[in-house]
Amino acid sequence: MMSPKLITLVIISAIFIQLTNAGYAPNAAPELPDGFCPKDTGMLTRTTGECMCKNEGKEACQGSKCQYAYGTSFYHYSCEDCKCV
Repeated sequence: MMSPKLITLVIISAIFIQLTNAGYAPNAAPELPDGFCPKDTGMLTRTTGECMCKNEGKEACQGSKCQYAYGTSFYHYSCEDCKCV
């Protein structure tokens, strides 16, 4: 029979492994629409289907689903009216 300390260690290890794997981006890139993220105004992320605007600030992205975090404006490919300016 396994000791309670060993069982606890196994459970904590399993949870830790799941949490660390949760932060990884997908391996495959999504299919992106034509004209998504023009290179002159944005930079495409490799696997998450987001366009990161080259200009800084909240005003760098225009559209209904623009996001702003860590000083960068960006949008997901599912936003049909978003664009970097």
